[in-house]
Amino acid sequence: MNSFLRLLREEGSRDAYTHIYNHYADQLYRHALVRVKDAVIAEEILQELFIQFWDRRASLNDQIDLDKYLYSAIKYKIIDHFNRLKTHSTQLDELAQHLKSHAEQNPDYLKTYLALERIVELELEKMSKNMREILLLRWEKYSIPCIAEKLQLSEQTFKNNLTTAKRRLKRKIDENSENLDIIMISQISFALIGNL
Repeated sequence: MNSFLRLLREEGSRDAYTHIYNHYADQLYRHALVRVKDAVIAEEILQELFIQFWDRRASLNDQIDLDKYLYSAIKYKIIDHFNRLKTHSTQLDELAQHLKSHAEQNPDYLKTYLALERIVELELEKMSKNMREILLLRWEKYSIPCIAEKLQLSEQTFKNNLTTAKRRLKRKIDENSENLDIIMISQISFALIGNL
């Protein structure tokens, strides 16, 4: 396997990369699947790992133990996945707590609050991972450069994703606003979207 690794590092050989991928992909996928228990997520983790492997090909030492390297890499990808889930869950809980507190102070808003909470949750679930994380981190008041660096995105990609996410949320809230309190919708829309 080290000869393929050497070809990959020195020549950027796609054939060597494909050989390594074909040799390890199934094992690594099963390893991830056992831990995350979701085929789509396991596939995403595997793809992320091999994209980074390709991106870092020039800096790889051709004497490394490729088994250990790839299994360590997938282990860290799985840990990152669970950390993101934990962060995402915490951020949603904080947003829900903020909205709930507002609704409790204004009991007439409870129906609107519950409906909006559901609209936001559903729309966040439909967003790509990057778009959702950008929005949630922005709600946490992280700076644009900080989020772009954390997610390894250009600032322009960050801005494009944020703009799209804001539009999607606004459109969903607007689509579902017929039977809801318009004042609360305006306040929450501004809190969620206008301050970003």
